Amino acid sequence: MPRCNGARTCLLTLGAGVSCGRSPEDREVISMKVNRNWLLPVVWLASVLLLSGVSPSLLAQQARKPNLDTGAFPYLLPGSPLDMLLAAPGIQPPLQYETSVAHTRPEKANPNRPIGPEYLREGLVLGNEGVVDAGRFPMPFGTKGEKVALAFLSGDYMPPEGEKLQPALARLAQQRAAQLSALGSSAKPAVYALILLNNRLDEALQTWLQERGVELHGFYPYRAYQARIPVDVLNTVAAHPQVRWIGQPNAVQKLDPELVYFMGDQSGEIIWLYVNLFAPDDAARDAISSMVMQTGVWDPSLGVLAVVADAATINRLLDMDAVLFVEPIRPSHVMHTESQASIDADLLWYYQHDGRPEGGRPIKVGVMDTGVRISHWDFANISAGTAGYNRTDETSWWDDRHGHGTHVSGTFMGEGQAQFRYRGTASGLRDTNVDGWDFLFSKVFRSDGHSQGDSVYEGLLDMQGRETRYRRQVFNFSGGADGSYLVGTDTNSRKVDELFRQGIVPVIAAGNAGPNEGTVGSPGVAKGAFTVGSIYDDGVGTLDQMRSTSSRGPTGDGRVKPDVVAPGIWIDSCGKDSDTDYAYGWSGTSMAAPHVAGLVAGFIGHYNTPAWATRSTIVANAIDLGHASTAQGRGKVDGMLSHYNIDGWWSTWWDSNGGTGSLKTIDFNLSQNAALLRIVLVYPDAPAPSGGSVALKNDLDLYLDKEPFTSGASGEWWSVSSRDNIEVINVANATAGNYRIKVHTYDQNEGSTQAWAVTARAFYGDVTPNVTITFTAPVAVKPNVNFDVTGSARADSFVASGVLGDIDLLSTGLTLNGLTYVRYAPDGAEESVYFAGRENMNQGNIPAGYWRRLVWSLKGTTEGSKSIRYDIESINGGTASVTRTVIVDGTNPTNWQGFLPDWTNDPTPNCSIQVQDTLSGLNTSELYYWYWTAATGTKGPFACNTSAANGSTALERIIATSVPFNQEGGTGQNQVYFRVYDRAGNSSDSGWKTVKIDLTTPQDWQNFTVTSVGSTGLTPTCTVQVRDVLSGLSAS
Repeated sequence: MPRCNGARTCLLTLGAGVSCGRSPEDREVISMKVNRNWLLPVVWLASVLLLSGVSPSLLAQQARKPNLDTGAFPYLLPGSPLDMLLAAPGIQPPLQYETSVAHTRPEKANPNRPIGPEYLREGLVLGNEGVVDAGRFPMPFGTKGEKVALAFLSGDYMPPEGEKLQPALARLAQQRAAQLSALGSSAKPAVYALILLNNRLDEALQTWLQERGVELHGFYPYRAYQARIPVDVLNTVAAHPQVRWIGQPNAVQKLDPELVYFMGDQSGEIIWLYVNLFAPDDAARDAISSMVMQTGVWDPSLGVLAVVADAATINRLLDMDAVLFVEPIRPSHVMHTESQASIDADLLWYYQHDGRPEGGRPIKVGVMDTGVRISHWDFANISAGTAGYNRTDETSWWDDRHGHGTHVSGTFMGEGQAQFRYRGTASGLRDTNVDGWDFLFSKVFRSDGHSQGDSVYEGLLDMQGRETRYRRQVFNFSGGADGSYLVGTDTNSRKVDELFRQGIVPVIAAGNAGPNEGTVGSPGVAKGAFTVGSIYDDGVGTLDQMRSTSSRGPTGDGRVKPDVVAPGIWIDSCGKDSDTDYAYGWSGTSMAAPHVAGLVAGFIGHYNTPAWATRSTIVANAIDLGHASTAQGRGKVDGMLSHYNIDGWWSTWWDSNGGTGSLKTIDFNLSQNAALLRIVLVYPDAPAPSGGSVALKNDLDLYLDKEPFTSGASGEWWSVSSRDNIEVINVANATAGNYRIKVHTYDQNEGSTQAWAVTARAFYGDVTPNVTITFTAPVAVKPNVNFDVTGSARADSFVASGVLGDIDLLSTGLTLNGLTYVRYAPDGAEESVYFAGRENMNQGNIPAGYWRRLVWSLKGTTEGSKSIRYDIESINGGTASVTRTVIVDGTNPTNWQGFLPDWTNDPTPNCSIQVQDTLSGLNTSELYYWYWTAATGTKGPFACNTSAANGSTALERIIATSVPFNQEGGTGQNQVYFRVYDRAGNSSDSGWKTVKIDLTTPQDWQNFTVTSVGSTGLTPTCTVQVRDVLSGLSAS
């Protein structure tokens, strides 16, 4: 409105309007027509004249601390606030982030299920608690199609019809009796032979044989026994109605088929061999030793002697009745980090189940390989508790000239001291000062990666323990001998069987001879081996896929191998060249096996179960990747599923059955429907028969029944292999109710009892889970300034296996710097590793209710809206993507205008101004003002108010509420300064604005006159003089 300026006296004329003019007295005359209601109080007019400016807000002024600690503005000298302010450091607010959500299977999304860390519970290890002896229920011989024949590697043998005693054996018996008689020996002559039965060996026949001095030394498939038979009862035994035939294998049956061509050699070439005897026999051993050029290891527990011989000598060995089988010592060789999270090993570090001694229990572990650089910093945790053997003619076990053994040991147990990112699975293993050493290493490979003579067998003996205190609980052997459809009846495999039966978990690489079937090496084919195949742990389209070179099963006798798979491609671990060296990108089942060995060590530390219970639990919790069982075995191992009741529960029992027909039962209740109910039986069978075509001796079967229960060996579901020592039942969509597990002995052919373990695993949630993903990105950023976007994933059930996170830049003007990989760390911590230029990576296995994330660093190079997409894929979790838009804005807010007030009579006025940001929009949480008076100096920053929506690109007004000037002034005594930020962090300042405050009312009223009364005398003109000394009178 028009205002009279200056400290002048104004003449107010009622009835004539307002006139302002300078007079020598510096007065103004104001005239106004007054109607008959002119008696309206003049005080009303005065009050109207006092009204000006913006009404003060009721909101109190509050100081706001800058987002970045840049300090307050310095004291401003009067008259120069602007220059000082512009020189002061500014406030840089944080970027504003927003999150978008997507699902791989929206129809399965259920964020309210009772899963996640707060619901974490341990599994139950119950021993024989709840195991019931249900009696004996023998099945008739022949139910599974058993043959009355001998299962040799060279082929099945059925004796001639009507022949009860092999003529050649009868002649040998006569000769032996005659020889001893001629020598005047009082020794009772005997011969070694196979006794083939018409049926199972029952207790009555066993007693009858013992009474006649017949010694049985092991079962031989399909229905025979290795025996030492006194010559004088040979005919009597052969005549028994339960005996089908007694005889010796012929030379071809005693000879490994791989030696057939060698037997024609006449050059005198010598090779290493294993000579397997019918039974431990010192006299036979000595006789053989006298015939060969060199002997190696003698193992009386299996009756095995390692020798060096030529073809002619082998022929003579085959003539010995004490010799059951002769085989070549097949040259063994080595079998060539997000990988840990790919089996949830990092979560085991987090929860402290990483091999550290729990409950005061040390864990004795071992490795057979090329040597180990034990001085490497990553072995500082266990080096003082380490000892070793050298089974080669090269330098000591701690001198690893190949690097394979150091790399494998690092993956198994490296602590990650030199670089935490290369920490091993069982990084918690420690020197516990235990008698017999925590870590025992056996150097069985030379620097060329190959075995030497019987070095592998010597290493197995080292793991078994030359003394009981040296026996390992778990060991890793990332090596073996190649072959096609190996059966597992070779000497090394038989030894592995024995170790497993003695409570040791032998973790063995499957081999790298894939992708053809039947390529699992020895001793990976052993029943007792926990055999590991190799999968990719990273890569778009390859994650959780089988490595083509990973050896495949089945075994030659039809068993499932490998048992499980684990990451084995592009593995980084400890190097041999220095104490801080690392070797990068190694691949093979050699690299996969130590992941599992570390998992086994941690499980033993946590639960302290028998070897077969450890194996049944891990197998029961393996993730089916959808590959053939010949490739993946039972699936991919997972640490969290194996240790905890993730999205369900597991229980493990162990006991033993007493003989053929023995039945043990276990009842349990499934409290709610389960997407998958899995039952796994594992048992440590007796060592396989040497040279046999079938490895299994004792045959246990598995049944599962639901109430109402059936009696005997029966059930609604069953697994009744006649070849495998692992039985698995999978029930999809199992309904709630009472269930009964039945462990039945179909055949107890060796020993009086057979130990076993059973694990029941219920998964309540879908095993093809929904994966919820979130993508968090800044709303806006400045050009050429790095910013982060975060992709997170959560499984809503089961576990999402190998979730690969990827980023796609859908707009030009964006640059990828790299990604930060985040994983769990020991003792409840978290750790991360930055990879420059990396677009994608395996975020890891994600258990139900857990989150994993990747963080990408990006940069915008041109202004505008940029689209960025986060994708995930999981072999069982499916695919999903979510896109966010980031505005790249390098332009400051502008278009400052419309400052208010000009004059005000409020000592704490609201001050406002308009401003605009046309690209990323105003950041309404980052609007500031400062004020200045001579008395207070500069104060601020304080937060402004606005009614604008965050991110508005329109011209908006911002308000400094109730600024406490508290003084009059119209020439710069009161000043206010605004600063705004857009959502990219660009800022703009208004400059100092003067706020004119007049707190003094107009005064000095005088000279009231009436100059005219009008024609009626009722409309007089009244005139009065008044003065406002600061802001002047308002003409309106």
